[in-house]
Amino acid sequence: MFAWSTFLTYAFITAITPGPNIMSWGNGMKQGFVRALPFNFGSVRAKC
Repeated sequence: MFAWSTFLTYAFITAITPGPNIMSWGNGMKQGFVRALPFNFGSVRAKC
């Protein structure tokens, strides 16, 4: 049986919080690809 409450909680939280992907995209648009690399590498390192 599918756990709807778990799925809906996950969908709600991911819809309203800015995750690393959105923050990386915004940082890259603001500063450029090369200047945004340290932030992106830091995000990857923090997840591991």
